Amino acid sequence: MQMAQLGKNGESYSLDVATESAPYSLKKRDRSCEMEIETPFGFGPARTSHALGVKSRPVSTSFGETTGMLIQQPGQPVTAQSLPTGKIRKTMAMDCEELTPHSLLPCTEKCSDALKRITPETLADVLEGKYMAQFQDFLIIDCRYPYEFTGGHIQGALNINTTGALESTFFPLPGQRPRVVVFHCEFSVQRAPMMGLHLRNHDRNANMSLYPHLDYPNVYILDGGYASFFSKFQHHCSPNGYTTMNDPAHSDELRKFSQMHKKEFKRCYSTGFLRT
Repeated sequence: MQMAQLGKNGESYSLDVATESAPYSLKKRDRSCEMEIETPFGFGPARTSHALGVKSRPVSTSFGETTGMLIQQPGQPVTAQSLPTGKIRKTMAMDCEELTPHSLLPCTEKCSDALKRITPETLADVLEGKYMAQFQDFLIIDCRYPYEFTGGHIQGALNINTTGALESTFFPLPGQRPRVVVFHCEFSVQRAPMMGLHLRNHDRNANMSLYPHLDYPNVYILDGGYASFFSKFQHHCSPNGYTTMNDPAHSDELRKFSQMHKKEFKRCYSTGFLRT
């Protein structure tokens, strides 16, 4: 037996009663999304953003529209309310394509986040001084764990694998800032991009009132990481060696540093600090 009923906002319900022993099932048709889902208590509407009262994030395809909202009138202070957070996060994701100045280094077309990628060949050229006419100060950040770094690293690289050490290295601004910063880990798939994004987001927060200015606009990721660089340019590595992250001889250290790494970046993600 079916009983029709009209609910709020024009939503229609149908009540099916099969037998006295069998529980009835409630079917609700949400005309806003035209979809039904099954729940432990029968059929009901899907929890859409409309049903939850959550506004969708504004999307702008125009860079001018975004920056226009960020330009303040003379004498008008920049406040948290005056900054379109959603648009800032979207434009941060477009850094690789639009906002950063002309790249000082040739980049690959791989760009899944806000940071550009360079090849091992390009980094070797930097080490050999082929870009001295464009810049002289650069910094290579090796994000691998200490035992990996000790086993072999790129000449002149600095081993930084925590966000605290990263922030204290770059902020407050040192007297002589490196014009180019290159991040890498073993394969530059996870640790290096996460650290690079942490620097970029910290830079954005520090210069929010000066958007889109960046203190470190030329941040790159070494494509393929140390593994790729070492296979081609061992003479630029000191000591000339390669200790993998999963080296059985360092299993205890791997467990220790992996737990620290996950805990630290879980905290960063929970605060939205790495979300671009």
